[in-house]
Amino acid sequence: SGDLTMGWENLYKLENGELKEIADGKSFTHFDVAGDYLYFTVFHPMANWANNLFRINLITGEKENLGDPEFTYGILRKAHDDGSVSYSGESLYLDEENIYTLGHKESDPLDQSSVYKISRDGTVQEKITPPAQRFWLVNKKVYYEDSTTGCLVQTDLEGNNRKTITDKRTCGRTMLFIFV
Repeated sequence: SGDLTMGWENLYKLENGELKEIADGKSFTHFDVAGDYLYFTVFHPMANWANNLFRINLITGEKENLGDPEFTYGILRKAHDDGSVSYSGESLYLDEENIYTLGHKESDPLDQSSVYKISRDGTVQEKITPPAQRFWLVNKKVYYEDSTTGCLVQTDLEGNNRKTITDKRTCGRTMLFIFV
């Protein structure tokens, strides 16, 4: 409802012919479902963005924050040379045990967005890439666009065995990546 600036969004499920509200959020950036839980990040431009990773039990409706409360998740924060800052919503992926999303410490303007692995219960958080602009989880590997070089880099789910995938001459160029 509203105009996405002063409005709001709700996610519903159809249950026994009736709509049942599952979650509310100023603006969902990404979400995924595993088992009885919906995992999601929100991007609320008029509020403090930290502590924006949630899971909600689809059976009971219980909602809880996940991750470090000082971090913002699912949003690429990019500082520019002129002192301005831009933001964009980014990916969230799940595997059998973890959530993968971009994150940065909200109170530190110099902290750049990197890929974080967060346990599904939200108690363990691990930074697995250097600063990244975009990323994908494909075939149990993390592919990310390195913020410094613009190269596409591959790593395992622990952040080890990094390998630059793109030719150095193409790093930093706008590219479309299709993972097969």
